[in-house]
Amino acid sequence: MKFKEYLIKESSCPLATDRYGGIGTGGGFGSNTEYEIGAQIIAEATHCILGSLGKLIQKDNTITDIKNSIEEGHIKEELKIIQESVQEYSKDVYSGRTFDESKYKDMSIKSIKKAATNLVSLAKKKRKQVDTSTSKNLYKTAMDSYDVLIALGNAMNDSVKKDPITNGFKNSKLNNAIKTLSRGI
Repeated sequence: MKFKEYLIKESSCPLATDRYGGIGTGGGFGSNTEYEIGAQIIAEATHCILGSLGKLIQKDNTITDIKNSIEEGHIKEELKIIQESVQEYSKDVYSGRTFDESKYKDMSIKSIKKAATNLVSLAKKKRKQVDTSTSKNLYKTAMDSYDVLIALGNAMNDSVKKDPITNGFKNSKLNNAIKTLSRGI
């Protein structure tokens, strides 16, 4: 049995069986407020990284190394989007008065809670399914990508528990997960 067939039939590795590592567009976050859009952008970029990793698994029983692959540039671009988005949306303007005075505030809080909870659950499930027999670099990057999504979901969920909200983009676990992902790429 070829490696990709094994990943699909035997291990159900989400990199081989699911498009974009099984993570939906924007991580399920809506666009009710700029604050929520920040989470959507980060989840979308991470979803794209997982999609690029899936493209590295070839039908001919090989895995293309990230380094020097066509996907390397795309992965680096998506990582840059994540880093710049965290930097931008960490500004209090997105979680302070602009958010509090938005007519969509309540809708956004409800949407964030639902999306964040679902994202954490799905990312944890897909993370457990990544096959350890993939290349070390591919495996680590996939695990780190799912860790970013888990940290993002937790940070966003925690940020809207109380009124006024806190800024989830300043969350140390989220920022550490992003740093870990960037060191591996």
